[in-house]
Amino acid sequence: MAAQFLVTCEYCEHPSECFCNPCQKQLCTNCVSFHIQQKSEDGHEIVCNTKRKKNYTFHKCKNHTGVECQMFCKTCDVPICPKCVAAKHKSHDLIDLEEKIDNVSYCLDKEQNNLKYCIKPLYQKMIEQIKYRITTVRAHFRSLSDTVTQLGAKWHQVVEDVIVDIKNDLMQMEIDQLNLLEKDKLMLQIIVEQLESTIRENSDLGISKNRAKLLHYNSEMKRYSTIPPIKDFTAVEFQPKLPEKDTLKDLFGSVERFRILDLPEYRVPYDVPQKLSKCLLKHPMLISLIETGFGPDDQGNKIYDLVATSHGRFWATGYSRVLKLFDTNGNLIDSVTLSHKSSYISGISDGLLAYSDQSDNTIKRIESDGSARTFVNAGEWVPKGLASFDGRSGPQLFVCLHRKEQHKVVKYNKEGLSEQEFLYPAEHHPLYITINKNGDIGTTDHRQNSVAVLDKFGHPRFMYTGNREVGKMKSFQPISIATDCFSNYLISDWANHVIHLLNGDGVFLRVIALKQSLKEPRGLCIIGEGLLSVGECATGAIKVLRYLKTKSDQ
Repeated sequence: MAAQFLVTCEYCEHPSECFCNPCQKQLCTNCVSFHIQQKSEDGHEIVCNTKRKKNYTFHKCKNHTGVECQMFCKTCDVPICPKCVAAKHKSHDLIDLEEKIDNVSYCLDKEQNNLKYCIKPLYQKMIEQIKYRITTVRAHFRSLSDTVTQLGAKWHQVVEDVIVDIKNDLMQMEIDQLNLLEKDKLMLQIIVEQLESTIRENSDLGISKNRAKLLHYNSEMKRYSTIPPIKDFTAVEFQPKLPEKDTLKDLFGSVERFRILDLPEYRVPYDVPQKLSKCLLKHPMLISLIETGFGPDDQGNKIYDLVATSHGRFWATGYSRVLKLFDTNGNLIDSVTLSHKSSYISGISDGLLAYSDQSDNTIKRIESDGSARTFVNAGEWVPKGLASFDGRSGPQLFVCLHRKEQHKVVKYNKEGLSEQEFLYPAEHHPLYITINKNGDIGTTDHRQNSVAVLDKFGHPRFMYTGNREVGKMKSFQPISIATDCFSNYLISDWANHVIHLLNGDGVFLRVIALKQSLKEPRGLCIIGEGLLSVGECATGAIKVLRYLKTKSDQ
């Protein structure tokens, strides 16, 4: 199905039905009266779109002075006058100059629309992503620096402990040596005292000349002349060892230099091929299998929602307060820690992410600096699935809200103010939501096992309840929903382990399945051209698969 360029009113987002020739403005029927009240030097002439006139300046022929160009030569790619036709361009491919200018004007309007509402928002999202990366890089290096500081403190403590141990060893050796010396000193002092006593006794004996004592005198020379053994020891030396800085650095730890990854350029799918059937792969291919590390909740669900960013990256949320950013190769690029778990997330053009916080019934925005702030307070309404859309009036956020048996979708502007409410019958419970390029709103209902699609004005477009003609399918149990560059809808069927593909009018096209099988698919997001990321409830893994052909395949 070819993409259609929708021309809207200059004053609102309703489709254009009328045209003011003097002012060259597109109008809807509701805004005609307002426009007529505006002052204009040329007045107003309101006509239907098929009778509009373009006010272009006349193009003078370069070859024939004073003659206006009325034709355009497609062969030579130049405007020409009737004389030029007769002279040089008779056999060339000619069209009316007015038709040529109308075609260029249409292409210009279409390009302007794509630049404003497709290309520019993507660049804005990339800028916000880079801002957040700047914040996380700074935080990461602060964390690394703190780790180094903490390790340094531990090293200092180890050095202090070593110093204390060595000092204690020195002190103990000093005590041991002093004890040995004191023991020998005491022994020698006793011998000296004995010597002094012997000398006194001998002196007294010599003076007294006592013959009886002299006859019984025994010499002490032999005893005192033999010097008793004493202890000595080698000198204790301290041998300082100061390691080289590089050696110490190797022991302390190393820092691996980062590698610069050049993310490849990619084409924004703003213009789609004419026939979708030629673009679908007969057998979808598994590109990568990513283990997220999310644990199971009480019902065994490990992964909840996915949302794409740029350059083949996407955020994932599961049974955890941590949101994780992966690339298609399975590398964990970044993460955000929330205050509470969230099952529903969405990208936003003027921030990083938005998520439903059911702990206080709010929608919170994660800014580029990593902080979270309340964007919408839903009061008694419980927020669930959400999706962003870049409309003519600026970024918009659509939120599924529930209160007992009441259900609605609310569109909020960039200030968090409600702009429009879409009410649903009591039997439809919108769970996940997506907005396609035309502004149509698709929601899944896991209770009633259906998908409901409204147009941007709230008028019902179609209801889808599965296709049992395809194989041996169980009851249709949709969970998540996404839309691609064709404005098609992709719906995860939890019970049948497949993805349903519908066109923008609700016509069933096919199921997307893998030979490797999908196990209870839930979260979905489209990455670039033709890549689909599927989060599996049962395994907590994300499977990235290609379901559209690349240019080389076509």
